[in-house]
Amino acid sequence: MKIEEEKSELALLYRRQNTALKACLDLSKMDYYHGADEIDLKNFYIELYVYNYTRTKYQLTVDEVLDYLSEEYDVNGNLRVYSQPENIKDYIGWEIHIGHEMADNFRGYFIDYLKINSNKSLTEMSYEELVDALGEYQNSSEFIPPGQKK
Repeated sequence: MKIEEEKSELALLYRRQNTALKACLDLSKMDYYHGADEIDLKNFYIELYVYNYTRTKYQLTVDEVLDYLSEEYDVNGNLRVYSQPENIKDYIGWEIHIGHEMADNFRGYFIDYLKINSNKSLTEMSYEELVDALGEYQNSSEFIPPGQKK
């Protein structure tokens, strides 16, 4: 019975991690480790942008997440999902509870901005173009900060 409980707990931790970090979109595979190379980086970056814009206690970078997901086990052979760095743990909790909705609202405003000010849609952009476009949006008079409404 205890082994089954441990398996269920591990599956839940991976599901939460994969959901929040956009490491897996296949529901049948979400209960397992997925590495840095599987992140939907553009989708993740928008949520990370909102997180960093609205949070003060922790900040998180793409590189920190990629480094964290680069290995399933730490140097002692323990699963890293059991000892997430505080900023990653905070991000996962935020994303699952309120962040996804906040990011969806912000994404809508950003898409509206792109329709008027860009020759590419969000889906057509590369990751680098997305980062640049978000910077341009933030510096524009049309910018609506994450968490605010029109």
